[in-house]
Amino acid sequence: MNESHKEDKDSRLTVLDELLQTLPKETLPVKAIRVGPFLTMVCVGDERVESSGCGLASTLATHEPGRKNLVREVGTLEDLTAQKLAGLLKSNFPLEASIGLAALNAILEVPSSCYEEKPAIEMVFERGRNRRVAVVGHFPFVKKLRQEVKELHVLELKDIPGDLPSSKASEILPACDVIVLTATVLMNGTYREMLPLCDRAFMVMMGPSAPASPILWYYGVDVLAGSTVVDPGACLRAVSQGAGYRDLKGVKKWTWKRKN
Repeated sequence: MNESHKEDKDSRLTVLDELLQTLPKETLPVKAIRVGPFLTMVCVGDERVESSGCGLASTLATHEPGRKNLVREVGTLEDLTAQKLAGLLKSNFPLEASIGLAALNAILEVPSSCYEEKPAIEMVFERGRNRRVAVVGHFPFVKKLRQEVKELHVLELKDIPGDLPSSKASEILPACDVIVLTATVLMNGTYREMLPLCDRAFMVMMGPSAPASPILWYYGVDVLAGSTVVDPGACLRAVSQGAGYRDLKGVKKWTWKRKN
């Protein structure tokens, strides 16, 4: 973490607290919430104001028989302000956290220069060639990346053949030169252990859940890579009808690299 920031910040704050504190004070209404099996989408604001926007996040939910409270106050969330909805990011209920991060991403603005940057995955391949690389989350590019790097470790919460359990993070991450983190670590709480383990590596946080916030530079992230919704109607339809990230319509990818 950046030392000057470390001295100034309240040690009781988490990265989630800091992300939420950067949101504008202007009250924004919630226009739509869609929770699909793979992606969650939130639209906020008013078409007449510049701060209108839509945001995405991966859908995290455990569908256990008899489990209650996947979403508390279900059916009334659109009555909240966008800022209050974003506060659900800190919820211990995974599905609420998904809605909260999608709301946060709907409010945050992506600098126009981020659409002109080299794609983050290209940076990963360049930096990782013949080096030790770890990927937290099973991304589609893992198979190809394995052919390019000296050593590749994939950490996953789910039981996927060939991947390592996330409990191995403390053994693997400190020795890696390049680390790719799924932004879902912000929702499932694993950011608390993952981010400090990555401080010596070139770190990329990516995926539909990635927030466009420089706050993450202070936690060691070098590159953020996410998606902006440019066609809300098309994106809402796709999310509502079960689209995964690769099938999503109406989005534009961006990459934001930290400047030294």
